[in-house]
Amino acid sequence: LLAVVLSLILFLAWSMVEQRRRNAYRRAGLLLLEEVGTTYELSVLLKRVALAVFPREEVASLHGAEWVEFLGRTCPGVDLAALVAGDGTAEIETALKEAAAYWIRNHRTEVDPLMEGSS
Repeated sequence: LLAVVLSLILFLAWSMVEQRRRNAYRRAGLLLLEEVGTTYELSVLLKRVALAVFPREEVASLHGAEWVEFLGRTCPGVDLAALVAGDGTAEIETALKEAAAYWIRNHRTEVDPLMEGSS
């Protein structure tokens, strides 16, 4: 019984460490989010976060409306359309920064195929 309990504790500890390691890019993204000042810088930051977990071929070439659509598809309910408005030099509004933080925390790396066709 003691061996089973000890094994369970070790497995749970390993799982927690592994989950923390897998989400390190999210923590780094949230720290860097505090430093961005323009919509262009925000878009670059979100792309860096996305490139940490999504295939480069899928993300690197995205820009404009396709980029915003990708962000919405990987985190339904988030509105980052303001990223493509203007020339990218506009200061970030609080709501946009909050939406970016929400995307960093909650995006899914595995997109439901049923959701892809719904937009």
